[in-house]
Amino acid sequence: MRSATEVRTDVGTGTRRERVDVEFTAYLEARQGALLRTAYLLTGDRHQAEDVLQTALAKLYLSWDKVQDRGALDGYVRRILVNETTSLWRRPWKRRERATDTIPDTAAVEETYDEGQRAAVWTVVSTLPPKARAVVVLRYYEGLTESETADVLGVSVGTVKSQGSRAMGLLRDRTPLLVGGSTSEDTMPPVDAPTVSDTANPVPSGPSAAWIVDGEVRTADGTAFELPVDGEVSYLLRMAGDQWVLGAYPEGAGREFQVLVVDSSGSVLSTHPATDGGLVRDDAGSAVGWIDEDRRPRILVPGSDEPFVLPVVLEGRAAPSPREILPGCTTTSCRMLVEVYDGSPDGSSDLVVSLDGTTEPLERLGLLSITDVSPDGALVSGLVSADEMTFEYCSAVLELATGTELWSTCDAGSFRFSPDSRSVLGADAYLDGFGHSFAEVRDARDGEVVRGFEAGTVFDERWNDDESFLVSMQTNAGENLLLRVPVDGGEPEVVESVPGTPGDPEGIIRLGG
Repeated sequence: MRSATEVRTDVGTGTRRERVDVEFTAYLEARQGALLRTAYLLTGDRHQAEDVLQTALAKLYLSWDKVQDRGALDGYVRRILVNETTSLWRRPWKRRERATDTIPDTAAVEETYDEGQRAAVWTVVSTLPPKARAVVVLRYYEGLTESETADVLGVSVGTVKSQGSRAMGLLRDRTPLLVGGSTSEDTMPPVDAPTVSDTANPVPSGPSAAWIVDGEVRTADGTAFELPVDGEVSYLLRMAGDQWVLGAYPEGAGREFQVLVVDSSGSVLSTHPATDGGLVRDDAGSAVGWIDEDRRPRILVPGSDEPFVLPVVLEGRAAPSPREILPGCTTTSCRMLVEVYDGSPDGSSDLVVSLDGTTEPLERLGLLSITDVSPDGALVSGLVSADEMTFEYCSAVLELATGTELWSTCDAGSFRFSPDSRSVLGADAYLDGFGHSFAEVRDARDGEVVRGFEAGTVFDERWNDDESFLVSMQTNAGENLLLRVPVDGGEPEVVESVPGTPGDPEGIIRLGG
């Protein structure tokens, strides 16, 4: 961090400049340490904290006489810090940065708890979306009122309340060992008396990817078992604890859609009739959801072969479709995003359904349909426009909490977030017919194409981990391949190969996960 004299800029002359220098230097000596801590809590990186604070202080110096209320100086600097931090998250290189575990010590801030507890508090707070994190930092570390926080962020008090409530909900979901403190949705233990266990971690990675070859389920970690059903398997989802959920149309019995809960040996634990709207799983593998024949949502958690039956019937002109298990699902608090086909202007609407059966409308934020919610709960992808006459379909990524569109494109779509929420994996904007032509990875924050893949006919693509994705494809010669494609531009690796005939779907490798 540069000194007060290095921050100054050649502005003004004579007596005025000398006066500004004296006042500015006195302010820095009194507040620079505390402001650096605020910058660190917002960015999660010491060097970035110094950079954004340097920018804020330079702007403050240039505007010193414009801030006539000297009591408002901290608020002025905080507002710039928040804006600069938000800009950081939209830059392509930001996704390569990693938060550190140590909050910088300053003479202006007295710490009264050990390093392990302090690191644990930061570990959890750093998983929040940038705007939610800003609310937490300003409200509970800086001690600002709701009104003061709203002024710094340039939003309404209502937005601060909703962001704060959402942040507290995410923190509770992500810290199962949180004990003590108030149970209010808008309170958080003060920094001098933290109650978060030092075992708290960010949202965990989900189960490894899986695929089906010659009637056998195989995975990246070596698990393999024979499919326990004859017929078409359209969904293959792996849960924590090596439990599997299949969506299938078994042979005979009218080929009605069924959900099968299976263990790691392939033995069927339970079978459940369901509507064929699909199966959904949260990114951590802690829950799978579907809609039963009576249009009631069901949620299955690891270690059980019988799902929770949510006490609500979702009416509509057609069976509802599950879209997502929202991040932070536990056995006591879990929410499913469902599309219901009602009388709304665009023909359907989205509801968030909780375990107790309560429903809450979810504004689509300008989206025609929602494709995916990022594992950290910060972003959402979906379709923003569709012209069936010209076959132009455009998709976008937005901030879930505010509806702010980060970017959009009509060149690709069906974007799914990576396990670390930093990238999206997409394909052709319009998917129809026998496979599609390409798959690509984009930066989730600005839409920049990071890696493209185009060869033969692509049938499916899934994230393998943060650094690679799987592609099921057929070569022009008819060979069916499963490839592991590195995001950094390395050569694809052949994982599976099955002989076939060009244009014949027999032998296609089906992806799950």
